[in-house]
Amino acid sequence: MTSRMEAWLEHVPSSWDISIGEYLSLSVEHRDTGKIPLFGWDNYLSIYLELFGQNLSSRNFATHEVGDKPKLLIWKHDLWDVPQNLDHWLNSRAAPWIMNIDIDVVNEAGSVTSIEAGTLRLTRLLDQQDDAVLQGTGTLDIASSTGVTMNGDINPGIPGTAGGTLSITGNLTLGSAAEVNIEVSSPTVYDVLAISGVATLGGTLLMEGTYTLGPVETLSLTLITYGSNPGPSTLASVLTTLANGSISPPPTYGSTSVTAFVLGL
Repeated sequence: MTSRMEAWLEHVPSSWDISIGEYLSLSVEHRDTGKIPLFGWDNYLSIYLELFGQNLSSRNFATHEVGDKPKLLIWKHDLWDVPQNLDHWLNSRAAPWIMNIDIDVVNEAGSVTSIEAGTLRLTRLLDQQDDAVLQGTGTLDIASSTGVTMNGDINPGIPGTAGGTLSITGNLTLGSAAEVNIEVSSPTVYDVLAISGVATLGGTLLMEGTYTLGPVETLSLTLITYGSNPGPSTLASVLTTLANGSISPPPTYGSTSVTAFVLGL
């Protein structure tokens, strides 16, 4: 991609002696959305080639050939030739060399992604499929991704222990097959899904856990937070398996959070 190259080059640092945090925090103004990261999955290689491409003795690409072709002379290879030839190509070239691999990430059905601490940053997460699982108390950073839809199970916290927060940095759509599972152990100890950007809600919210409600007791639980929720969008269903509990009244959708209510029978 080279369509905004002039603007990108105006914002590259004068020195590359910077930390990875400083590198990732560089930004550029976008006419529609305001400030966005300077380096994204769709432009970082174009910027590199514009700045340093002439220093490379050979430039080899195996791509789907979507987007702007580099201005430099390149060698093109079929994608399916890469697995069987990569070792030969690397060993036949004199060092130093750079190998860049750009992989689209899909959390496939049956797979489990656990973020127990820290941050997992994915610059090109596409979606999470039905029957896949995302869980943990860390942060999934998808701020550089676009159009991310999650289905399957989303389990904030540590399985079997209430009170954990799973944070999502960026915008997120909960698909029709998404199920957000929240564990509750007391009126004040429960899991939370925290989305920093725009949330488009869907699917099911399930409250479960060890807490037993007393007669006529009402729990008011803020279970999903977000930067904004246009519409607002709503969950398709809200359920509970808490002992002696039933959903009443329906959840409320505020400007920055969803609050669910459980009434003791």
